Amino acid sequence: MPWDRFGPLANGLLRKDGYMHTPYVIDAHTHIHLHIPREGHPRFANFHEVAEQLLREDKAGMIDPESLIREMNRYGIDKACILYAGRMCIKFDEYIQVLRKYPDRFIGFYWPIDEKKTDGLAKTAYRPERLAELVEEALSHPEIKGLGEGTAAEAVHWAERKGWPSDDITRYYMPMMEVAAEKKVPVIWHSGPSPYNITITRETRHPVYRGYVGHATYDPMIYDGIMTLFPEINFIISHCGVQGCYFYGSYPDHAMMLAAMHPNVYLETSMAPVELIEKAIADPAIGAEKLVMGSDFGATSSFYRYKDQILPSYKKKPFPELPGHNIEQAVRVIEQANITPEERRLIMGQNMARLLGL
Repeated sequence: MPWDRFGPLANGLLRKDGYMHTPYVIDAHTHIHLHIPREGHPRFANFHEVAEQLLREDKAGMIDPESLIREMNRYGIDKACILYAGRMCIKFDEYIQVLRKYPDRFIGFYWPIDEKKTDGLAKTAYRPERLAELVEEALSHPEIKGLGEGTAAEAVHWAERKGWPSDDITRYYMPMMEVAAEKKVPVIWHSGPSPYNITITRETRHPVYRGYVGHATYDPMIYDGIMTLFPEINFIISHCGVQGCYFYGSYPDHAMMLAAMHPNVYLETSMAPVELIEKAIADPAIGAEKLVMGSDFGATSSFYRYKDQILPSYKKKPFPELPGHNIEQAVRVIEQANITPEERRLIMGQNMARLLGL
């Protein structure tokens, strides 16, 4: 395989031992919020039940970090990026303590949230300047190496709708992106429809309206403006646009288009099937050097089997909440892809090591 396909290798960063950096295997997408039933409780019947657990503060909790480390050891993962995101988080003080306890295994990513919410709707309408302050404060902790995973839906909820959606979202996030650019940290964006919908009733319709704006805000194309304005930031699109839907066309194609058009945009593979990964690698404007392996550990997912393949579903019913299933599936997909050992090595950790400066 011609080495000049890979930008980092073409630039002469390959050492005599064959590695650009220590050959870490890195899971670029994990969580440690409690997103699976507690011990002794039945599994969730549908994603509304999952959403209820995430929305109610009295049910919030944390997965034992040791369970993540056990699954990492089982599948050969050296390091895991733990994303602090929206409803999928724990209290920040606890989060920092976990990162400090396992500095050789966990890498922290932060996203500003309102920790006072009790019904899934933020009580504080953060201003853009306040978001930047929160990001600056979080990045002062050496354990935090990046931002994510963020969504456009949060900006739509908090911001004044002037040029909604894309212009308002870009304007709203610009101050915190300035901080990310100054600190030279990567930013992870969620992509793909979210299945965790709030159950709408006649009483909640109007209060919820400003916070719930539908699946259009999960289209990766909505981040195009931010990615264009901040070429110095390395952006990672999680799920390759696949989360919660089929991978044929639409959001996955939009994710690949952004990765092809922007030198600073990468794709994270959690929930992406083999065909999508192979398609991205075969694209001369993307290639293996722009993919990073992720599992979305800690998140309830849903898959179906078709022609001996495991594919993501529309998330009507959760997959059995087995702690290591996400990592097992993420690793298996990369192993099954028809790619070279060099391409597999880049995806499994070398690219993420480069983005993090490890």
